[in-house]
Amino acid sequence: MNEEQRDWLSKMKDEGWQAGRLAFRQMPKELLTEEFCLAAVAQDVEIFEFMPKKLKTASVCMAAVLQDGASLGSVPESLKTAELCLAAVQENGEALRHVPENLKTAELCLAAAPYNGAVLHYAPESLKSAAANATANAPANADFCMAAVKKDGMALRYLPENLKKSPMYIDLCLAAVMQDGGALRYVPENLKTADFCMAAVRQSGGALSYVPEGLKTAEMCLAAVNDFGLILNDVPKKLRTAEICMAAVKKYGESLKYVPENLRKH
Repeated sequence: MNEEQRDWLSKMKDEGWQAGRLAFRQMPKELLTEEFCLAAVAQDVEIFEFMPKKLKTASVCMAAVLQDGASLGSVPESLKTAELCLAAVQENGEALRHVPENLKTAELCLAAAPYNGAVLHYAPESLKSAAANATANAPANADFCMAAVKKDGMALRYLPENLKKSPMYIDLCLAAVMQDGGALRYVPENLKTADFCMAAVRQSGGALSYVPEGLKTAEMCLAAVNDFGLILNDVPKKLRTAEICMAAVKKYGESLKYVPENLRKH
């Protein structure tokens, strides 16, 4: 780069993306080279959003998504290749929302899942539904669903209805609550066994709110308040023993308001 280009870069660095946006309007065209654009993106990837489309070459686009996968949203559709999209979702799984439908393969979704469970929200319904019929010869559809809930248990809510009838669904639910006990809210009632609910509560005490009343035991409630004192409010009154109430109050003093009157006197 020449001295004038370096001066513009320095100005952009000092004044932020606003100066960069202005630079692309005011700089002489001969200074707006690919080398300059690559340097500008490397310095501040936010500038990529305001870069004129004609300056967004394949190399500049790749440099942007490698730095911030969300930049895929500012890449011209004609430049979105499988390679570019893969790089974007590996940097930021939510970049899947900007991937053209014809490029949302099971393999690409699987690549995104370990980075962000939200990929289930943006993955094609056909791929999620196909997971129910995944076989040993074509496991990718099922694998990306499992990888997603292991990354973000709450992603369980994005699984399609037909998958709930699949033998693998219970494994997906268990993986989800092991990652985030709160995902128990999305688990069908018929799958909520005592062991299942205990696993969720041990991961997050707040999950007790989604446990059927008939499955709440003293052991489960004690595990819940030891993690989250205020969940004492969801402990059945008959199970609010001195031990459980004391554990809740020690964890969080405000839990005292849920302690039975007869126990507050002791």
